[in-house]
Amino acid sequence: MKRLFALSLAILCLGSGYAQLKKEQRTGKIVGASYTLHDFNTAADLSNMSLSAVVEKGDWNKARRMSPGFALTYTQGLLDHLDVMVRAGIAGVEYPRPGVNAMFNYATKALIETDVNLNVKLLTDQYAVSPYITIGAGASKWGVYYSAYAPVGLGMRINVFDEAYVTLQSQYRFAISGNATKHVFYGIGIGSSIGKKK
Repeated sequence: MKRLFALSLAILCLGSGYAQLKKEQRTGKIVGASYTLHDFNTAADLSNMSLSAVVEKGDWNKARRMSPGFALTYTQGLLDHLDVMVRAGIAGVEYPRPGVNAMFNYATKALIETDVNLNVKLLTDQYAVSPYITIGAGASKWGVYYSAYAPVGLGMRINVFDEAYVTLQSQYRFAISGNATKHVFYGIGIGSSIGKKK
């Protein structure tokens, strides 16, 4: 009887320790800021040419073809390998609305956007570098025009002493609504944990 009680107590302690370990691998609350780039030209090239032709052309990585912006982010872990990230950003862009003569689009206006993303992490937060796949939904406003888009992409979060994070992200944003235009999005940012420490 004593052995059965001791075995049950040991299993309970191990289970509790395992649950504690699992909880510590979940992302806490992180607030951050990002420098962003919107690239409508590369997305247009991808529609007209193959991926290999776009890469060979070599214009896809030129910053002068992109519109810079700024974003604030909030990230929180749902599961060990799944985070939710909310982003709100602003950028000055010439937004090429589909089906509209180019002369009516060539005006730089503020693009205000917000999106919610699920980040599926390939590694847990116990590693210094955590790559992830992201998918989400967002809405934006450019001038008097509203649109909806669906971002899909890849990212990486670099953990710096469990207190700060560096994030790198690249997305292809699919157009959902009529006023939306597909484009490529890049972001590099920093973040910091808030609330209780791990």
